[in-house]
Amino acid sequence: MLSSTYEFIYSYRDTYESSFPDITSQTAINAINKIKQIKEDISSESIFRSNEEFAISRLLLGKAIFIKFIIIPDQIYEMLDYNMTVLPGVKKGISSSIIFGNNISITKYPNDKAYDKRKEAALFVFKYLASREVQKEFLTKRILIPGIMDLYYDEDVCKIAHCQLFRSIQPIGKPIFERDDYNYYAEKFKIYFSEFLYGNVSAKDALKNIKDISYIYEISTSTKYTSAGLINFLIFSVIITLMFLSLIFIFLNNFNPFFEFLSQEYWILIVFGSIINLSACFTKFGTLTSFKCQLSILLLSLGFSFSFIPILNKLIINFPEVNKISTWIDKHQYLFHLINFSIDILLNGLMYIKPYHIHTNYIEGGQNFQICKINNFFGNSIYILIIIYKIIILLIILILIFIEWNNQKFHYELKFIITAIYIFILGSIILLILNFITINNYIFYYLIRGYIMVIISTSLYIFIYGYRIIFGILHKQNLKLQFINNINKKFISSENNSESNSKQIYHTKSYAETSFYNDSNNDKTKSNISNLTSKTNKSSKTAIISKIISYHYSIEGNNELESRNNIENIINCITINIIGIGYFTNNDYQVNVVKKFNKYSKENDLGINIELNVFTEKNFTGSIFNYGDVIESILKKSKTKYDLYLYDNAYGSKYGNYFLDLKEYLSEDLIKLYDKKIISDTCIYKNKLIALPSRLEYNILYSNRSLLKKYNKTIPETWDELIETSKYILEEEKKLNKDIDLIGYNGFFNDKDDEMLSSTYEFIYFFRDTYESSFPDITSQTAINAINKIKQIKEDISSEPIFKSDDDFAISRLLLGKAIFIKFVIIPDQIYEMLDYNMTVLPGVKKGISSSIIFGNNISIAKYPNDKAYDKRKEAALFVFKYLASREIQKEFLTKRIVIPGIMDLYYDEDVCKIAHCQLFRSIQPIGKPIFERDDYNYYAEKFKIYFSEFLYGNVSAKDALENIKDISYIYEMSTSTKYTSAGLINFLIFSVIITFMLLSLIFIFLNNFNPFFEFLSQEYWILIVFGSIINLSACFTKFGTLTSFKCQLSILLLSLGFSFSFIPILNKLIINFPEVNKISKWIDKHQYLFHLINFSIDILLNGLMYIKPYHIHTNYIEGGQNFQICKINNFFGNSIYILIIIYKIIILLIILILIFIEWNDPKFHNDLKFIITAIYIFILGSIILLILNFITINNYIFYYLIREYIMVINSISLYIFIYGYRIIFGILHKQNLKLQFINNINKKFISSENNSESNSKQIYHTKSYADSSFYSDSNNDKTKSNISKNTNETNPLSEQDELNKTTIISKIINYHNFNKGKSDE
Repeated sequence: MLSSTYEFIYSYRDTYESSFPDITSQTAINAINKIKQIKEDISSESIFRSNEEFAISRLLLGKAIFIKFIIIPDQIYEMLDYNMTVLPGVKKGISSSIIFGNNISITKYPNDKAYDKRKEAALFVFKYLASREVQKEFLTKRILIPGIMDLYYDEDVCKIAHCQLFRSIQPIGKPIFERDDYNYYAEKFKIYFSEFLYGNVSAKDALKNIKDISYIYEISTSTKYTSAGLINFLIFSVIITLMFLSLIFIFLNNFNPFFEFLSQEYWILIVFGSIINLSACFTKFGTLTSFKCQLSILLLSLGFSFSFIPILNKLIINFPEVNKISTWIDKHQYLFHLINFSIDILLNGLMYIKPYHIHTNYIEGGQNFQICKINNFFGNSIYILIIIYKIIILLIILILIFIEWNNQKFHYELKFIITAIYIFILGSIILLILNFITINNYIFYYLIRGYIMVIISTSLYIFIYGYRIIFGILHKQNLKLQFINNINKKFISSENNSESNSKQIYHTKSYAETSFYNDSNNDKTKSNISNLTSKTNKSSKTAIISKIISYHYSIEGNNELESRNNIENIINCITINIIGIGYFTNNDYQVNVVKKFNKYSKENDLGINIELNVFTEKNFTGSIFNYGDVIESILKKSKTKYDLYLYDNAYGSKYGNYFLDLKEYLSEDLIKLYDKKIISDTCIYKNKLIALPSRLEYNILYSNRSLLKKYNKTIPETWDELIETSKYILEEEKKLNKDIDLIGYNGFFNDKDDEMLSSTYEFIYFFRDTYESSFPDITSQTAINAINKIKQIKEDISSEPIFKSDDDFAISRLLLGKAIFIKFVIIPDQIYEMLDYNMTVLPGVKKGISSSIIFGNNISIAKYPNDKAYDKRKEAALFVFKYLASREIQKEFLTKRIVIPGIMDLYYDEDVCKIAHCQLFRSIQPIGKPIFERDDYNYYAEKFKIYFSEFLYGNVSAKDALENIKDISYIYEMSTSTKYTSAGLINFLIFSVIITFMLLSLIFIFLNNFNPFFEFLSQEYWILIVFGSIINLSACFTKFGTLTSFKCQLSILLLSLGFSFSFIPILNKLIINFPEVNKISKWIDKHQYLFHLINFSIDILLNGLMYIKPYHIHTNYIEGGQNFQICKINNFFGNSIYILIIIYKIIILLIILILIFIEWNDPKFHNDLKFIITAIYIFILGSIILLILNFITINNYIFYYLIREYIMVINSISLYIFIYGYRIIFGILHKQNLKLQFINNINKKFISSENNSESNSKQIYHTKSYADSSFYSDSNNDKTKSNISKNTNETNPLSEQDELNKTTIISKIINYHNFNKGKSDE
């Protein structure tokens, strides 16, 4: 009944090419309605139910108009008065016929070499029986109807068979794959279809019932069967979107106090944990697959870790007693998370070895659906391990929560966390119980699980993160008010009484220390906790439980103790040490800073005192450069001796690593007060804000009022105007007095420290195109024009001695009025008022353009150790820093003319401008010193002085001098640009061409004529090997462009993977081909992909570990040459991992070499092994040379990179040629002969069947895979492994000398080697 129905439905398809209609489609309904119509119009129920005997009898008696029956033998057909044609269809040209008959298959043999001969013989028989010739013979003898359609166009066949009929048949298979149990499907089909055909069930209902026998229902966004999927998809998506959007609150300042429990990145992790947990619901949408099942567990596992590991991290660090674990995790928090997430990935990765099974729940009279099941012991074991791992984490968290429960600072945090954990545990238990409950409704099955996961995810989100947003909204106004009051109390109100002062002290605490839901405003310090804990520890060593309880109550006791302490103890009696410089400058600023703050602290009972330590002319001898080295030495040796540093802003790059990143501690409002240009040029180090300017100095132009007025000249705005005015006045004055002591301009290009460098950079900046333009390139035409103008000024209106003059000379000239124009720093007003000079900004190349180098001091905070013992000092130092950097204090110092601040807003303040030169300060266009050009700024300044002096006071051209200056700091690199060398572009093209050829050569493994030359390995392994050479060669590209730590790491990763891609397939082959049956060879033969995965995973793991302590980019500064950068590992951990990678590769090579020696005399692979051993020796030699080069100093960057790259090219090409490439050459040379042999082989197999027994035996030999005949073998006769096994049993030297072989491994290896030699001799 099933066959006839399917046949009929197929005959109703739209066109000849159309596929089988959907079983519930209108086409199918029309088809079975037509069946019923035929039954009722021209037949009957009894006739429709008749069997084959009824049909045969009707045919023989001629008692039927039309009969559907199978094709009958010709001898019977010739007796009948009937014509045979194809069955009709819904329209002409459409037909259908169900496929009956028999198939032939080969059994799957065990993966054991003992079965190889039987397998080969069975395949030979199969090919023989399936061949066209045999099938044709059986057809012509009318023994069978073959499935080879080509036969029905054969003239010989068509003389005998009904070719036209066979060609017209339009076959359709039975629905054998609709369900695992076809018999059950057919029986159920019969019942449901009979209800329609012989009952009163409608066609639509009958077909719906039939579909439900095998149809798998699934949750999806389609509303065809139910809208539940779409509704839930939208609900899940909305929840995830809201969770994601809610992350914005952690970046809003008003909400910061509510998220102080963890850092921003940890809150992001926690929210993503809830999102990932909820995302697991999406894996149930659509067709269920093994991958989706695994992905669901992975998402739930990662979601758990993202949610709970940050909390575990916090609780361990916050442990009430100092311990090694807490200290280690505090210092290595990211590594701690990486370890936990790696365990997740590892455990879930192991489940792929024995993956999930998709089990179909067939529901009698209901809707079938699929579920995930693990049907193997290994998978279940790993699944249980994952659960145990999560339980352990939860238990540790619960124990730590109990220990820290009475800590009032986190008491409410812990209450919410414990609620989330209990809901999570309850939900997880329900999910586990549901696995043992049978649910037959697929919607309910998935939705109950989905909503439990939703409850778990949202509860984790709400009780760990979400409730804080609600608290923040409810308390936001009060917090804002408190913050405003705090600022007012700190920096405005300084006359309050002692009571208000104590309140102010409270507000100077970080707001993070006052929990917004705390019952008490008093917080706890770990030192007191440790003291109390240590007292109870003596009586707590009896058991772990008693110790936990003692911790629990020790914190409670500490709360009671500290509630009695005054809040002033937080920053009580802290001394902040400031180190400063009074060298060649007025020390009033630093002294005034200390006095001002100490007075403020005393008046407000802050308990903070500043001590100033200053280097001056009295206690320090040497230049500012020597001072810089001394401060660096202090920073290296005594990182915590001093808290605040006041230092020359030229040393930002020298000290940057030792200072706090102030972006993490200062408000944006405070930072924005300071001029962006000054901040970017003097205070930013490696994208970190390491300082703020504390005192600035600028160069300005002093113009002689009397002389300008005498000659009716104005203050110059351009350098040409200055030269012209100076020339004119000098000439006119010399007319009046030949011996007059008057200078035009001093220049400030002397040898002292970095003054020549500062004056030159200042001058080049004068020559920029517009006010907004950046500093010109040091070798640009603009820079050349600028320094030529300097030389012109020296020669036209000054002289070499005047240009080399120092500060004393400038001051004396100003005081005596013996200069037309003088460049000097802004001097104190009491001195300026004595002078006959006007102060203006220095002129530029055009009007409106000026420049002034930024001199002065920065203030920074030392980077404290990551130890809570320093927290109070750090907070106190930050408080002092913010106080000194505040607008109010800077304004006060400016109005008292103690300092020139970097807050530009002050120069628009009316009160300030009544006293200060605001117009002058607003007109200054600052430019920072090139402090980041080179790590050692002192060296850069000294070399700059030498090269620029050669131009200014010598005969070197401007262009050459600037080129030399550029080379002091410029980093040359390999690139495709031909600006400095074409070597980069040429090599880039060479590497690209080689890689392209390698890639294109893969086509040969897909060409039939070349198949015999690639029989050593499978296609996918040849692809791996070629890609290994390509990846090795690709490592050369990491040397192009700016070198980075990532590129260094990527280079090692590519070389490591390239090695594995090239050698692991060979190792795999050699192990499988081991001459003696063993467990390792068997396992690898069965799990080849897993074997590769393990090796590649080791590569990824080892290289991944190097990211923990990554490469350092070391700059090779070449005296008088071209600087370049190289990769270096400056830490023990990184070097250890690097050595591990090398050892791992050496072990692989040693194993391959041993296996090659063992199998060397195997004639089947002898030539393969010769080429492989050549490739290995070249690779080892190249690798040794690369290692040696690391110990050789090469100062030419082109040679440094090219020698390494070409060794890598040689390694890659040799691996390619000696493992893969030479086979293409052999194939091209031998292609014609092989093709002829192949044709002869086919002819012998399937055409010649009348030869004598001798030729038959030869034919059998030729039916062997052509692969067995090596294309470079001296003889066409090869040995199969089955014969080897036979020979081994007969004359096995291993069995005869068993006792001898056990003496040493070497003797056993030699025996294997000689054993293969014996086989070769045969």
